[in-house]
Amino acid sequence: MSITFDGNLLEGFFQSNAFELRITSTTERHAPGRILQDLDIVRQDGSKLVSVQDTKKEVAFTGLIIATSSANLIAGRDYLMSILYKTGGVLDMGYGRQYTATLSKTPIISYDPGHSKSAPFELAFMCHNPYSYDINYVSSGAWSGITTDHIASITCYGTKEPLPRITYTFQTAGTLTALEFRNTTTSQRIKYDNTNPFNNNDIVIIDCELQKILLNGNEVAYQGIFPSFVIGANQLYTAFISDAIYLDLAATVPQALKAVTTYGSNWEAQSFVPTQSGTRVKTDIMLFKDGNPPNSLILEWRDNVSSLPGSTVLATATLNAAEVATSWNSMAWHTFKPLVPANLTAGTTYWLVLYTVGGDFYNCYRIARSWKRDVQSSGQYKHSSDSGTTWWTTVSGMPTDLIYKDYVYKGAGGFNVNYEIIYRKRWR
Repeated sequence: MSITFDGNLLEGFFQSNAFELRITSTTERHAPGRILQDLDIVRQDGSKLVSVQDTKKEVAFTGLIIATSSANLIAGRDYLMSILYKTGGVLDMGYGRQYTATLSKTPIISYDPGHSKSAPFELAFMCHNPYSYDINYVSSGAWSGITTDHIASITCYGTKEPLPRITYTFQTAGTLTALEFRNTTTSQRIKYDNTNPFNNNDIVIIDCELQKILLNGNEVAYQGIFPSFVIGANQLYTAFISDAIYLDLAATVPQALKAVTTYGSNWEAQSFVPTQSGTRVKTDIMLFKDGNPPNSLILEWRDNVSSLPGSTVLATATLNAAEVATSWNSMAWHTFKPLVPANLTAGTTYWLVLYTVGGDFYNCYRIARSWKRDVQSSGQYKHSSDSGTTWWTTVSGMPTDLIYKDYVYKGAGGFNVNYEIIYRKRWR
């Protein structure tokens, strides 16, 4: 392989073999400065240490100009001098080893004008990046159905540790909120949690060289450490994570709140019509308690029969009395999570039914509701004083609703991600 600078040969025969440039030796010198540099990183605490041991690298050549005459020797000398003075030229050492380089010293060419047919020369280049680079190696593809691990592998070459850049492009909006990338070859991993679902065309970049994670070009916080890579085979895993729990319906909390009293045979019910099909993993109800109710508050998800709560219980959850604070000022959201969630269908009417066993007017649960105002357009509130045998509206002719939030788990299906893994072969 011939050595070139910015595309011009530094060795070979020229001008119909009038002269030859011949490289006889090559010397590479790393000039150490500070060994480590401490840089802040975007996360809750800590920093990163970056090795700057090889911040400069000099590549020096000795060689000969061999000519058929003294005049051709001068022509060889002039050619050599004419191709050297570019700042940031590409010094190609062959075998994929390239540097961005600039001549760092005045070339030394020794000859006897008019008499010599050969002249030794010395050249020295300072490399802007101390590691030569090769054409980027790319591994790319597409993943779907992505709640499980997805595997990619790359084989890295060179004599300096690889520092890949991994790019994920989300092709379909869905429920994914986080991703975890790990190299099982080195047993290291890093995780980015977006909190909210990724959007269509979001781009996440894990840059192991710059030690940054970027979302759409902006640096973001992460957990873990950037995985290291080995020269040779690397097995890479990406896990996509979905919270997938979304607020579907919510009764607006009005300025004027009332509370209905729930104990013994006094039950409450609220109808609702889901806008999204899926599993109901939790529902929030605004409430407080008076005194000491003797038993837990029970929430049932029921079917709808003739615009009233049906007898079919789709799911059940309980709230322990000890978890609920006493007094009106303690009115707050409380979460009900069923052990076996109900799978509900969008556009179908269902009921939330609340009741407890025992208690009295002074030892009861107080469930928040609106006052003469419809705060959930798809549903209505009903009360029963005979344990759900009959239901009626407490304020005749006036709209009213319990204050609640309905959540749906939609799963992570239907999501597609394109990936690309790029690294450059680095030679010391």
